[in-house]
Amino acid sequence: MSNPDFDSPELQYEVLFERQVRARTEELSAALEKLSEESMRFRQLAEYIQGVFYLTDPDNREMLYVSPAYEAIWGRSRESLYANPRSWADAILPEDRERVRAALEKESITGSFDEEYRISRPDGIIRWIRARSFPRFGTRQARSIASRASPRTSPRCTRPRRSFA
Repeated sequence: MSNPDFDSPELQYEVLFERQVRARTEELSAALEKLSEESMRFRQLAEYIQGVFYLTDPDNREMLYVSPAYEAIWGRSRESLYANPRSWADAILPEDRERVRAALEKESITGSFDEEYRISRPDGIIRWIRARSFPRFGTRQARSIASRASPRTSPRCTRPRRSFA
């Protein structure tokens, strides 16, 4: 025996619509769970890399992510870098600053950066840094700039800065 209410086109449409919504909700839930797992793996990897890993917007005006190694290597807080994304360059020794600035200008055109320079930490330690960056592309344009800055670890690369006062 058929039920006239169930046979109505409106009810059939509602049932079909509800099934599609449930299926789509399950797909989105699975995609969100996968994204969450990938994000967790990314953070775990970035936090255990000995060098500094960071992401900026294409114009280097906004810091999207910086790994905890920044604090150990630069001797400055990550919060200070989020507040002023170019503050990492303030630590570059004056002798290296112009060369690095020129390389950064070139990066804005080519999208890549590969330089060695010295920084002075607040505690007076001077460290050699090798920094590399490359663009991460979206559909047609750079979405962000991924960078890695690693300290050079030979004995000549770290020494206290002498004061001649």
